[in-house]
Amino acid sequence: MHLSFQLYTARDVAQLDPLLDLLVRRGVSRVEGWDAIYEIEGLANSLSSRNMTMPSAHMSLAHLKDRDRRQKVARAFEVRRFIVPGIEADRISSRGGCLDVGRELLELSHQMKAEGLRLGWHNGGAELVPIAARERPIDLLLESVPELEWECDLGWLASAGVDPAAELRTNGRRITALHMRDVSGPEGDPKQKGGADIGSGVLEWKAIRASLNQTRVDLLVMEHDHAQDVSGFLNRSIDFLDGWMTSAAIA
Repeated sequence: MHLSFQLYTARDVAQLDPLLDLLVRRGVSRVEGWDAIYEIEGLANSLSSRNMTMPSAHMSLAHLKDRDRRQKVARAFEVRRFIVPGIEADRISSRGGCLDVGRELLELSHQMKAEGLRLGWHNGGAELVPIAARERPIDLLLESVPELEWECDLGWLASAGVDPAAELRTNGRRITALHMRDVSGPEGDPKQKGGADIGSGVLEWKAIRASLNQTRVDLLVMEHDHAQDVSGFLNRSIDFLDGWMTSAAIA
C-alpha cells in the first residue's frame, strides 16, 4: 500500500518543484494527476528526475474517451490507472441516467483493457444521493461495469452522512484506492471551506484503518480541496499517516 498526493491540491501553487522536493524528503514518491496538469511543460521530467511516478491520473470522461489524448498522457507519465473524477450531477440523478453513463463506461473499459489500462471512478457527493430505496448512483455504476474500480473519497462519504468504515466493508472488493480527505467540524477554518489536515477533522480514522483489510486498496491519495498552506498540510498529514499506517508499508 502506497502513499500518493493529488496534485489538484496544489493547483494555486506557483511552483511545483519545491512541493515535489518536500514529498521526496518525506518519503512520498507518487503523485496523482488531474486534467490541467498534463499540459505543464517539463512536468514529466521533473517527476522522473526525482524518481517519482504517477500511478494514477484523473481525467474527465470526455477526455478519456479521446483515445489519442489518454494514450498521450499514459505514455508521457507512464500512467496505468485512469480515474474519472466525477460527472455532472444531473447525468446521474436518475436510474436511466446512471445506466446511460454505465454503458459509456463499459465500452470505455473494454477499450482501455485492450491497451493495458485500468479504469476507475472517483466519487463526489452526487454519487451517494439515493435515487430510490437502497439504490445509489455509485452502486448502479459499479453494477454496470464489472471492471470499474472505485477510488473512494472518504471526505465526500463523511459529508454525505455515510460511514466510511462501513462503506469499505460493504464495497471493499471494488475499492482499490482511497482519497485521504478529512473534513472539519463547525469550528474549522472557514478559509479552508470545510477541509482539514488528515487526522485533524471528524473522520474516524481508527475505524477506517480497521476496515482496510476488507478492501483491495493499494493507493492512499492525500488531498485537500482548499488548503491555505499546502506544505503545512502535507507535513502534518504525513506525520499523522506515518503513525496510522504502522502496520503497512508506505513508500
